[in-house]
Amino acid sequence: MLNGIDMQEWNPEADTKIYQTYSAADLKKGKTANKLALQKELSLAERPDVRLCRTPGPCAHGILTTLALIRY
Repeated sequence: MLNGIDMQEWNPEADTKIYQTYSAADLKKGKTANKLALQKELSLAERPDVRLCRTPGPCAHGILTTLALIRY
């Protein structure tokens, strides 16, 4: 796909690769649950108030990309 995303692949209502699926109706609850689950998996403090960002860069199977935690 050029200049966009594949809505079939990147659909949070049906994505089997995220911890909890969610829709527009429960967006905040679903995104928060996924953030907390990822923080737990990475042995980070489980804090919903901290922003979690992925820095752009090369990504290969089995290699964790750089994560930045930002608190505003």
